[in-house]
Amino acid sequence: MVVTGYGGKQLRTKVTNSISKVKEETLKQGLYSNPGQALSGAVAGLSVSQTSGNPGSTPTLVLRGGTNFDGSGSPLILIDGQVRSSLSDINPDDIESISVLKDAASTAIYGARAGHGVVLITTKRGKSQKPRVTYSGMGSVQVARSNYKMLDTRMYGYV
Repeated sequence: MVVTGYGGKQLRTKVTNSISKVKEETLKQGLYSNPGQALSGAVAGLSVSQTSGNPGSTPTLVLRGGTNFDGSGSPLILIDGQVRSSLSDINPDDIESISVLKDAASTAIYGARAGHGVVLITTKRGKSQKPRVTYSGMGSVQVARSNYKMLDTRMYGYV
């Protein structure tokens, strides 16, 4: 299933667009502070460049080599149907699926802003069940041990 701009969800086999879907297992591999980093190598034709080493910096996404004359042009990013400027404001653990529309037909759906492609992100939804709180953590304890038995000179000679 792919979320489209003109009718909710469609089967990927019924849509003529070039669509790449990133599997949920791909998003769970490794630790990412930004979902754009998880897309690196997961979608054919998508170039993910980390241009800065500063904490919290967002990678630059370029689809199909960029459609501007200088090779630049970032795709339109939609998170649950809302246009976002980057992927920096979403937790990678909250993502259910990522689909990337790579061809020019995405402009027919999303307009001229989608000329560089579209990254569609669907977040996880709550389920109707009893509330559940989970915790995952690690801990350690260090204790100084002072009751070592020392060897005297006679016992040291036997060893």
